[in-house]
Amino acid sequence: MLAAAWELRRRAESAITLEALMTQAQFWGSLDGGRVDGLEAALATLVDRAWLTVATRSGDLAIAAIAVETASELHKARSRAAFGDWMVRAEQSAACQEFCERLHGQRIVQFNMVDGVQLDVLLSALRLKPSDRVLDLGCGIGTLTEYIAQRTGAQATGIDFADIAIERAVRRCAGSTANVNFHVRDLDCLQLAPASFEVALSIDTLYFVRDLSRTLADIGRILVPGGRFAAFYSAKRAENEGTEVLSAEGTVLARALTADGWTFEMDDFTDRDRHYWQTSRKVADELRPAFEAEGNIDLWNSRDRETDRLLCLYAENRMRRYLYVAWRE
Repeated sequence: MLAAAWELRRRAESAITLEALMTQAQFWGSLDGGRVDGLEAALATLVDRAWLTVATRSGDLAIAAIAVETASELHKARSRAAFGDWMVRAEQSAACQEFCERLHGQRIVQFNMVDGVQLDVLLSALRLKPSDRVLDLGCGIGTLTEYIAQRTGAQATGIDFADIAIERAVRRCAGSTANVNFHVRDLDCLQLAPASFEVALSIDTLYFVRDLSRTLADIGRILVPGGRFAAFYSAKRAENEGTEVLSAEGTVLARALTADGWTFEMDDFTDRDRHYWQTSRKVADELRPAFEAEGNIDLWNSRDRETDRLLCLYAENRMRRYLYVAWRE
């Protein structure tokens, strides 16, 4: 329950309502074989301990300062196990493979919002050479890491905090001709050698770091002088925020890059992304029977929830999507 509250706080799209908290906790419980009992008692315990506080007027919930560190650690442990299991199961699902082929334009299982057009623009902007060493931050099971290495000839290293996903990536690429390797690493603490990469990529993974400024500083440290950092990033506006946080220069990532001394260019993929999620809805609905036949309706439900949430943000003009390519002078 506390980890679910942290997930809602991390999204920062609106207040933590009781309904949203129960929905998130039920969803995460379903990933553990469907055990979602005891949620009301768990919530009552957290309120009694004053780890969760309730606003008098609105009834909205907040994580108390004394519980922030515990909530963050529980969320990371929960995410590590859930994401790893989810990614491996999705890769082994024929329905999910078909879904990704229709949506992304290729039959590799992806867990981000990058379709073939966005990926082509990314690789064109980076102009990777076989001599380049590329770091894929948050690679999951490594399907895109391998694809980039095969297409460009570059040496690609994928890192992810989910050890289950990295184990799968290593096994899956054991016989690959691509120049790839994988390691378990935490984006909150990049323990990698200085000046060891020409390029670093973050494809929809920076949302999960605790301290974005620290992570950007770590990325700058591990890049060679003149190295490039590219990130796909969807900025979201909370209900109480102004529209300036959605401008290309006003997003959380853009402000952090500027503060850390990066120079950057950006491309706006908002229209493309809105179309992506509309297509996701159509394809997912068409393939629901295939997910059900496999016994993988929870994978479908996960995508369905995400699609609903993001299409709602677009309908309310509360999200924009950018590709940032950054470097230090």
